[in-house]
Amino acid sequence: MSRFAGDLLGQLITGDPAVLAMLGGGALAGVVPAVAGAADLAMGPTNLSNSGEIGINPLLAMLPGVGAGVGIAASGLNKDVRDLVKYFALMGKPLEEYSQEDVEFVNRGREEHESLVERATLLNEQRVKEGKKPYTPDEMQGKILRTGPMGRGIRGIGAGALIGSVAGAIPAVMLMRDSQPAQQPVAAQ
Repeated sequence: MSRFAGDLLGQLITGDPAVLAMLGGGALAGVVPAVAGAADLAMGPTNLSNSGEIGINPLLAMLPGVGAGVGIAASGLNKDVRDLVKYFALMGKPLEEYSQEDVEFVNRGREEHESLVERATLLNEQRVKEGKKPYTPDEMQGKILRTGPMGRGIRGIGAGALIGSVAGAIPAVMLMRDSQPAQQPVAAQ
């Protein structure tokens, strides 16, 4: 991936509060089962000293990560996500190697981007007419990126990761709950 592509991807992720919230929620969904598993190993009627939980709880704590991976893969069904992946794949390819389909794809993206720039410029002019402070060039670029197909693609990936990690965290925590009372050692007679 080129330096430009990395910078652009960074702007898309860090410049969008919705994506940051999805990433935070997905990370939290992964932390909760790990903390619950650690607590379950030390406390409760069945614990590290009298059960086989040492092996199963770390495996259960991995469920949110697996769910996030499945969610991200499933987000590939979204056209904006597929276009985002294709766009970044093309950025690493020399122009001489572009097929006709690649050129048409880039031109369609450029046309959509230009219409977004035009719309954002009109909205900014409207803000000035209403007596509001105009957006800075960086704010304009952020708004254009977030409302375009790239922003929608990043949000689709973030949503897939969040939904998948939460879907994995719920059964992980539920399976960590102790369902049977601990077996008390039989005293020698």
